[in-house]
Amino acid sequence: MLAADRWRFDGRVAISGVESGGSAGIRWQQSRGRSDVAVFGALGAGGLDIAVDGEHLRVKTSRGEVVEDEAARRVIEERLGVPLPLAELRYWLVGIAAPGSDANEVLGDNQRLTTLSQQGWDVQFTEYQAVGGDLLPARLDASHEGVRVRLRISRWQWP
Repeated sequence: MLAADRWRFDGRVAISGVESGGSAGIRWQQSRGRSDVAVFGALGAGGLDIAVDGEHLRVKTSRGEVVEDEAARRVIEERLGVPLPLAELRYWLVGIAAPGSDANEVLGDNQRLTTLSQQGWDVQFTEYQAVGGDLLPARLDASHEGVRVRLRISRWQWP
């Protein structure tokens, strides 16, 4: 399997079940413990650049405003309408449970995740695509307390 600590993808994200739901483009780059996420379009209200490095979170808005840590978490929740499990997402996106917390996993015929429950989120892996001789998620649907996040990955890359 592709290393869970070094990859990149481009895709679309849609959030429903919240007042400010909608869709946007997303670009995620993972390099070891650092995640750099760009959300652009209507959902991101002009765009957000999110950087997660260990426990440190930094957000830059399309207006150039930079906020960090707890203030950054509030900006993400206000803009997207839901607090996102960023630390866990980096693992879910490559089709594995995040380490360090309990997870319920259901594997399909191809020995890939079809369903994952972790940190109060239920994640459905509805489509995989071939990437460098492996299969990686192409479509994920995650739900938590009435909020649904749908992610469609159009292109995977890695350095």
